[in-house]
Amino acid sequence: MSLKFTLHETPAPKGREEKPGRHARVVHDETVGMEKLCKLVSASSSFSSADVKGILEAFNFWMGFYMKGGSIIKLEGLGHFYPTLKSKAYKDEKGRKRIRIEVDTVGFRCAPELKDKIRLATLEQERRPRVKKFTPEERQKRILKYLESNHYANCRTIMGLNTCGQQIALRDLRTLAAKGDITRIGNARQTLYVLPFAATVQTNSLF
Repeated sequence: MSLKFTLHETPAPKGREEKPGRHARVVHDETVGMEKLCKLVSASSSFSSADVKGILEAFNFWMGFYMKGGSIIKLEGLGHFYPTLKSKAYKDEKGRKRIRIEVDTVGFRCAPELKDKIRLATLEQERRPRVKKFTPEERQKRILKYLESNHYANCRTIMGLNTCGQQIALRDLRTLAAKGDITRIGNARQTLYVLPFAATVQTNSLF
């Protein structure tokens, strides 16, 4: 088993005339879920797959229980898990500066033992066929054509449709929205784009 990667151009910062460099990205061919992990652990131990799943679920519960109280969870050979916060400044109704504090996510600091195992992986470059690059006009026409036969699209859908990055996909979607060709619905967590005449129907059915 080897760690596959692809090479991509690194765009030069705005205002600089540097030639673009290149950087490597890992190719993630598979997401290994709990069911598969349970079967693998079961096959290499005396525990049944159901036992392993029960243990993992218990770990999940007690890790969450202690992190809610601010504890750091240390799993030998794996790493440390800990709760993180985010803060946002705002002004109250009287114009006074306030800070809103919210729980953000779970941080993770990898253990050296696990890092060492990954560093022993052999590397293999995966050469992928060149994909056709569309002009902005072509990309936007493809988006509109896609929405004619599909209820909605999100940024990730458009990235796959036009074989482009997130920034380009968002730029095309915002351009079409500014012209009134499509309508943005949803919120920051789930932003969707629909044709204008379908916006009301989609909003009621999806949210």
